[in-house]
Amino acid sequence: MDATANGERLCLDYEAKTGEKINVDFGTLDHEVASALADVLSRHTTMPDECYFAVWTGYSGIRDDLARAPVVIVPPERQMYLIEGPLSAAAEALDEPSSRRSLRWWPADQAWCVGNDVYADSVYVAGSQDCVSAVLDDPRLETYGAQPSDVHPGIYA
Repeated sequence: MDATANGERLCLDYEAKTGEKINVDFGTLDHEVASALADVLSRHTTMPDECYFAVWTGYSGIRDDLARAPVVIVPPERQMYLIEGPLSAAAEALDEPSSRRSLRWWPADQAWCVGNDVYADSVYVAGSQDCVSAVLDDPRLETYGAQPSDVHPGIYA
């Protein structure tokens, strides 16, 4: 397995080997992963209490308080609510029933950024070498290093 693995292929491989179907919840992080990632990233910003989150406007069941936030357009032409809050909010659910979390997050000092897309099964983290190393080394996170030259076999490749 490497940084170009994708959820659909892994689910099909698992089903072929075991006969059991599993699904990947695309475009989000589960609570434990988001919490662990926020914990690691909090040590690599001077502004963990001032972060921004981009939330896709197309989610059904979006919380009413989020639906009043300003809307911005981010690549690839996604309308997103732009919300502010502490980094710890990255693990909060955005919808009812709770299952989705923010797709993109970054602190006000722009020390790092987290990126995902509604159709993606991977989350990317960009930051300093120390920051990325801390993410890669954390045992709570399943991680692989990626380079800008890597071609991910996803929807935009």
